[in-house]
Amino acid sequence: MADPADQILLYARARAATAKKVDRGECWDLGVRALEAANAKRPPQDFGGKLYVWGDKIALTDVQPGDILQIEELQLSCSTDNGDYSGSVSHHTAIVEKVDGVWFTLLHQNFNGKRYPTRDQLPIGGECIKSGTVAAYRPMAKAKK
Repeated sequence: MADPADQILLYARARAATAKKVDRGECWDLGVRALEAANAKRPPQDFGGKLYVWGDKIALTDVQPGDILQIEELQLSCSTDNGDYSGSVSHHTAIVEKVDGVWFTLLHQNFNGKRYPTRDQLPIGGECIKSGTVAAYRPMAKAKK
């Protein structure tokens, strides 16, 4: 089966280029619509208080462009070659565009008060995570009928 990563990235990049809100402007909306555009499996609608599952769970060290991150109560703090960084992310979904050392370039919406798709860099790798969780998922193509 085809890897949906390229189509997920095409969709998310196109939406970030327009800066127009996807659906309600929730972070979840961009992820779901990107999966649909890539003909990939989407998370179930009834979450039951659990983390969203965007595909096969993978290690954060194995993340590639087109993978999806589910972030919960994340506290970040570190010194990098690009300077010091400190920040937090509560409950958030983001599509990975690029990984460069500890820095992840993310395509997402409803971040920093912007309810439309944007591109941001966060130091999610290495020792920058002080608390919280980042679950990484590799989206999977839907089974052919």
